[in-house]
Amino acid sequence: CTLYYTFTLYVLLCFVTTYYFGDKTVPIITLNWEDYTGGSAPGAPISWWASAISTSVLVFPVVSVSAAFPLNVIPLAQTVQQMFATPDSAADASSSLMLRAGFSLLPILLASAVKDVSKILEFNGMCGFVMAFFVPCSLYIAARADAIRRWGPSAAKNGHWSWPASTTWCVWSVLAVSVVVAAYTFHQVILDYAGQHR
Repeated sequence: CTLYYTFTLYVLLCFVTTYYFGDKTVPIITLNWEDYTGGSAPGAPISWWASAISTSVLVFPVVSVSAAFPLNVIPLAQTVQQMFATPDSAADASSSLMLRAGFSLLPILLASAVKDVSKILEFNGMCGFVMAFFVPCSLYIAARADAIRRWGPSAAKNGHWSWPASTTWCVWSVLAVSVVVAAYTFHQVILDYAGQHR
């Protein structure tokens, strides 16, 4: 259900932004708000609330990524540590700290190799579509099929089932659109990257 509403909000946000900013729309959606005036006439002073909206939208990605970063690094380090742990070896604090530091430095090192922030965000967005929509939909379809195989057709609907988001056609629709959008984004990233290196 959450995936369906999140996907709908993303699509709605894309359409509204494209409609509002028109031909001046830039690929990184938050950067469209850099020159937001709140409807002020050209040359007129910009209202304080328009500046506040512009600044908050521009700063939001930095704040959200900074907040999510530790939430991603800690479980990743714990998962890798458990994957390679032997039954005789207990998880020690030093190896966990080293893994966290390594996983923290990896994106920083990769980001230092790419000077254009928009390229980093494009790659991030491309992977984000796969992680946010493709993977959960695929897992839902596989888990549903496995539940039906094990416990019969009644297992397809449980306490978390809701209409229309949990219906098969809805999940397959979100999955299909996420594949198309991810492929299109990948195509655009390759074209942009090739165009810069001619």
